[in-house]
Amino acid sequence: MTIDLLANHPGFVGNVAAWLVHEWGDPQDPAAVETLTAALRSRMSLDALPMHLLAIEDGQAAGFIALKLWEMDHDPDREHWLGSLFVPPAHRGRGVAVALIDELLKRCPLHGVTRLSLQTPRLDGGLYLRHGWTPVGQILSRGDQVLIMERHLPPPA
Repeated sequence: MTIDLLANHPGFVGNVAAWLVHEWGDPQDPAAVETLTAALRSRMSLDALPMHLLAIEDGQAAGFIALKLWEMDHDPDREHWLGSLFVPPAHRGRGVAVALIDELLKRCPLHGVTRLSLQTPRLDGGLYLRHGWTPVGQILSRGDQVLIMERHLPPPA
């Protein structure tokens, strides 16, 4: 498995958009995938935020993660967010999610990120708690209770 910037693999943008719409969007909206595909293409970069990482296994897209800016409007002090972590069912149970998180964390210092936040519907922290994230509170987001977690990172060298 390799993990690389989505910008280096634009042929997989449609796959990623379909995953994200199916998981968190409105799959009944016929234009949703096309709209998100265009949005992802417009935000892809090799050196700026947001950062989009893609896991590739045996020539197939195997997972996605993003380093986002200001994901939650109610908390403007939390600038950097891990988001959109998704691994399709056929690739689950192989460590893809952990590999994506680890690669994102390795790249954070390149962007001056020293604190990274995330939200998860898993109120027990799930995978994130087991991998060094600290719960900092629960909030209501889009009608669902979510756990906010954070991780402090070493300053850039």
